[in-house]
Amino acid sequence: MTLPLLWVDTETTGLNVDRDAIIEIGLILTTPDRIEIARWDSLVRVNLSDIARVVSQPAVLKVQEESGLWSTLIGSDGTRDLPILPEVEEAALAWLAENGVTEPSSVTFAGSAIGVFDMPILRRQMPRLHRLGTYFVHDIGVLRRAVERDTGRRINPGAIPHRALADVERAIAADREIARIHRAGVAALTAGGVL
Repeated sequence: MTLPLLWVDTETTGLNVDRDAIIEIGLILTTPDRIEIARWDSLVRVNLSDIARVVSQPAVLKVQEESGLWSTLIGSDGTRDLPILPEVEEAALAWLAENGVTEPSSVTFAGSAIGVFDMPILRRQMPRLHRLGTYFVHDIGVLRRAVERDTGRRINPGAIPHRALADVERAIAADREIARIHRAGVAALTAGGVL
């Protein structure tokens, strides 16, 4: 059975999967053929240690400021009344249940760097959401680099938005292009009698 893909992107307070906190999450549920079923996203309330963590990393702060995420999170008085992470996880699970995803290992997580970044973050900070995924992932970052290495062709060049849903949309677009290239290669090999 081919499972639906749950495309995930998290924006965090840094790049340390053992230390940094989720501050935004975007999810797009698709069929295995990348046809969108539904989408969902949420900001997460930041606390003083989250703010200190981001401010202590100039490169992270610059990315969050340039994307507009930081001003959206903080608000004019330095904080915003956003849901805390357990509430965000509960809302994500409710959204998935509305879309028929309730059982462990019932979706394949997909995204760019999903295996090395987002999955470890989810495993630590949103374990109930993490349990819905299979042990394997569909990591478009790995696939994109393989195509670029093997063909010299850049897939989805341009700036990364660094906003959760926009990053997921970018990953899906890259995956569709990679699938097209893959199908064309298989067709050519089949026509040539190689396959």
